[in-house]
Amino acid sequence: MTHTPVRRFLNTLVVVLALAPPAFAQTPATPPSPAAPPPPPAATAWVPGGRIVAQEHDEFTVQPPRGTLIEFEISPVGKVTEVSGDAITGGDVLTPDQGLLSLQSLTESLTRAHHTPTGEWSLESGRNGRWHYEVDVLSGGARLDLEVDATTGQVLRSERDD
Repeated sequence: MTHTPVRRFLNTLVVVLALAPPAFAQTPATPPSPAAPPPPPAATAWVPGGRIVAQEHDEFTVQPPRGTLIEFEISPVGKVTEVSGDAITGGDVLTPDQGLLSLQSLTESLTRAHHTPTGEWSLESGRNGRWHYEVDVLSGGARLDLEVDATTGQVLRSERDD
């Protein structure tokens, strides 16, 4: 039996196709890991002179020029949902927008009401969309957890912290 060049080509093609794995059996490319969202402008705009020193998923840590580190939690759409710090010191500077009290204004208001900030604080957006601060204070010898309206400075809730 004689092989014509066309027949030889077809035989070679059959062998190549038989040895090659099917296209659908190839290992799919590993999907790229989701990129961390870019820091929202608030992460540094709310902390004048601050710089981002760490980022993990939806959290950004900002170092102000003075004071303690401030952490920002960001929603999937890039909005700030919570801001927090380990302690209120004289150097902490947080100046949120949206008509919210700055950390300094909050501290001054609490001090006038005979509440001395002593520990952790946070600024959170509640389920109703209103912002509030949660602050540890010392008042009349008792440790309290306060929830304070971030717009008006009014104490919304006071709980003894034992």
